[in-house]
Amino acid sequence: GNYYGPGNTSGFEPAIDINGSSPTIQNTRVIDSDSQGVSLLNTDATLNQVTVNGARGIAFVTDLVSQLRLSGVVAVNNGNNEFYINSGGLPGNQTWNFDGLPAVLSGSLDVPSGDTLTVAPGQVVKLNQGQYITVDGTLSAAGTAALPIIFTSIYDGSAGGDSADDGGTPAPLPGDWYGIQLQNGSDASVLQNVQIRYAGNYYGP
Repeated sequence: GNYYGPGNTSGFEPAIDINGSSPTIQNTRVIDSDSQGVSLLNTDATLNQVTVNGARGIAFVTDLVSQLRLSGVVAVNNGNNEFYINSGGLPGNQTWNFDGLPAVLSGSLDVPSGDTLTVAPGQVVKLNQGQYITVDGTLSAAGTAALPIIFTSIYDGSAGGDSADDGGTPAPLPGDWYGIQLQNGSDASVLQNVQIRYAGNYYGP
């Protein structure tokens, strides 16, 4: 997790850095990384029974290009127990199912015309101040009564744990993030058994 060795304030690197290849990682534990646990960029990697424990930073980092196959993925005692997604414009059809871990967006997300973002039942998606999801294509978010899909503030520790790594302070407030915009052309979108928490203000509470 550090190019220059322990205690150095620069040179942070993921313990496992996957970029452009699509390996299979299974029955693997990443323990006490000085930075991120696993970075997954431009990859269709398979992760099976992978645990990140004790990383100082984010457990898993990925992007909108990657199509991950996940099973038995666990994050405990890290700086951030989450999948952190480098946001922007969706480059094609995507399904978000991060195996029980929350997805935290780096910025706003655009779903272009002709593309579909499918969000799995039970998935938690967290956004920060001023961030929004704009849909010109299709947002398919069909949760169930037992497994609702939750779009919420990064400060909402009641959904997906303490993603802000702030110990619950500050508490989430209405207006922590902007919202979801269903634009002209998004007629095929479905929101079912969905919770949208603490949205409603571009500039913050």
